[in-house]
Amino acid sequence: MPGPTLPVDPPFDPLPPRIVREYREWREADDGRATFVEVLKRARALRAAGFRVFGIACIWEAIRYDFALRLGGSKGFRLNNDHRALMAREIMDFDPELDGFFQLRESIADEEG
Repeated sequence: MPGPTLPVDPPFDPLPPRIVREYREWREADDGRATFVEVLKRARALRAAGFRVFGIACIWEAIRYDFALRLGGSKGFRLNNDHRALMAREIMDFDPELDGFFQLRESIADEEG
């Protein structure tokens, strides 16, 4: 499923290079692109339904469940929980209507260099 490429460097520097590299590699793969599209679609639907804030974990697990049913157990769909916070920040940066939508905990993604 094609999806948008990273519009700009996501707002999570300075993370350890390994985490940034793994996230970017995953985002350029089919699973990462499909996940971006699904998170964006679901976040927009929730916003349209009147939610002002929401947790990325709920959307993440719903996608994991839906894709497991759709693809079955034989196709390994990769959805790493380590990527949730980075995806939430990327989605909010990508779509101004979703700015502040996800509840975020303090993260090394938020630390100043």
